[in-house]
Amino acid sequence: MSDIPVLVVDVGSASLKAGYAGDDSPVTVIPSTAQKCAKGMEVMEDPGFGNDESEFESRKSFHPVQRGLVKDWEMLESLWRIMLDDIGIVSSDTTSVMITESPVASPADRSKWAEMLFESYRVPSIYIANSSSLSLFASGRTTGLVVESGAGVTSTVPVFEGLALQHAATTVNYAGQDVSEKVKSLLWEKDISVDLGYARMLKERMAYVRTDTASRSNQDNVNFSLPDGTDVSASGNIFGDCTEKLFFNIDAEPNGLVHQANESLQLCDDSLQKDLANNVVISGGTSMLPGFGDRLESEMTKLVKKNATRSQRNLKVRVIPSSSHREAGYTSQRKTAAWIGGSIISSLDTFKQIKITRQEWEEDPDACVRTKFV
Repeated sequence: MSDIPVLVVDVGSASLKAGYAGDDSPVTVIPSTAQKCAKGMEVMEDPGFGNDESEFESRKSFHPVQRGLVKDWEMLESLWRIMLDDIGIVSSDTTSVMITESPVASPADRSKWAEMLFESYRVPSIYIANSSSLSLFASGRTTGLVVESGAGVTSTVPVFEGLALQHAATTVNYAGQDVSEKVKSLLWEKDISVDLGYARMLKERMAYVRTDTASRSNQDNVNFSLPDGTDVSASGNIFGDCTEKLFFNIDAEPNGLVHQANESLQLCDDSLQKDLANNVVISGGTSMLPGFGDRLESEMTKLVKKNATRSQRNLKVRVIPSSSHREAGYTSQRKTAAWIGGSIISSLDTFKQIKITRQEWEEDPDACVRTKFV
């Protein structure tokens, strides 16, 4: 293990998770949202945002991370200081940092992270790793197709021997926050008005993914209370309908999660496809929806068979976890899979060889970021 402690931080669109290398879970999880107050900045419950551009822009100052990318570095630094206070780190110049990186991040984003951590916080060393690779490590694998769906982005990334194959990665800006928006709009159609934060709570409590799409049977009504204490009743179909666009989305390209995963698979060399298809690992908070893994496995199996070439006829799709492929230790932890993978990697002796020190960065910052963060 590293001689000095390593702080592992997973910065997402909805939350910031932080803790120490070697631990099984983060020490703190705070919303990736801040608001001004008398004392400066404070975190607030993330109300989310939808696809309305005016609403998106008006809330920009409160959401430093949008769709997996840091958009407001000044606000992010405010959240960073709050996180350090939560953990109890007074001075960060004796703590290395491991950052998880969204599949949509760019070299410029990595440079900005390095600049902030080395110059503003004087950390001794850092490493930035792809969140999909880290999620795969958390499942005990180094090769597989990672389907990651969080709050702002859904991505499919093939990983071979720990290396993310970026040429075959796909990302779509439709994920958990959009499902919350759908819950809100479907309830509105039934004359039930809730804000986005409460819609998200209902989603996490009652939403599911239909595993049988051939028939849309009527579900019993579900009863719940509104924030003002009013008891209401709504069709259970609402909480199945709200997730359908994850799997079939005419507004996106590829048009749904199954086509996303299949496109990533087809963009890889034939020699890799068997291992990738047999190790489709799902991660992120949205993957916790009941039925998510089963629906993906069922529809991806059909699509792969339909489009199979001669060399692909023996491909077997296995999604982990699903009802038929559950794995103790990963099934319930996939919401924090990227953070757990970062904790594992940064606790290994080899972490000393891959991290960038402040001295290396000061000598040639561009070369460090270009050659070590892959």
